[in-house]
Amino acid sequence: MYIKTKHLLSGAVKRRRSVAALSAVITSLIVFAAMPAKAAARSDATGDFLTVFDGPHAADLDVTAVDARRSGQIVTLTADLAGALGTTADAAYVWGINRGAGVEPFPHFDPPTGQGVFFDAYVILAANGSGTLTNLLTGKAQALDPASIHVHGSRITVSLDASLLPSQGFAFGDYLYNFWPRFAPGGVVPTNNRQISDFAPDDKSFAAGVPEPASWGMMIGGFSAVGGLMRRRRIVARFA
Repeated sequence: MYIKTKHLLSGAVKRRRSVAALSAVITSLIVFAAMPAKAAARSDATGDFLTVFDGPHAADLDVTAVDARRSGQIVTLTADLAGALGTTADAAYVWGINRGAGVEPFPHFDPPTGQGVFFDAYVILAANGSGTLTNLLTGKAQALDPASIHVHGSRITVSLDASLLPSQGFAFGDYLYNFWPRFAPGGVVPTNNRQISDFAPDDKSFAAGVPEPASWGMMIGGFSAVGGLMRRRRIVARFA
């Protein structure tokens, strides 16, 4: 009786330790999932409309945050505005993309603005979910697949395949991005800086974020540990 009771208690202790270890690994994976990606999201002050902007100071023309995330050969660009998109008629949302041959056009227009913003391609999005991609070097524009564009409340997102953005010197993972809304009655006029309400970031571009290689290794190791613990629990249960 003593030996059997001891055996049962030992099995119960092993099971509790296994469950505790499994919980610890799962918690670590959850923490990993919440970790920010390298060089990704950028916040932008509310209400910082450009002094050259002569359009309405509407919430859906005021950027609060931008983000770029790369997964393989896809980059997803996200912008958050201070208000729901579609509130202001004739609003347009533009991503500038520097693939390695970026130019700085805005300071050369009247009134000058946008110092530090370089790009050689740009995407124009609308609140109705449509969009175009233009190669600044050739002037060639193409319509984007509406399925690649998502508008939800105050957020607008577009996913772009690398095949749409041939390199001009940078590797795809080194492309740089900047975002600016426009109030564009009659359409976007590239040389009209008074249409631009805000830049995000204000005076430079930023790279897309990806998880750190060490973090991926930690996550893969965590999944392996979960598998090992589950197998151990099955073995313990058989002989408890």
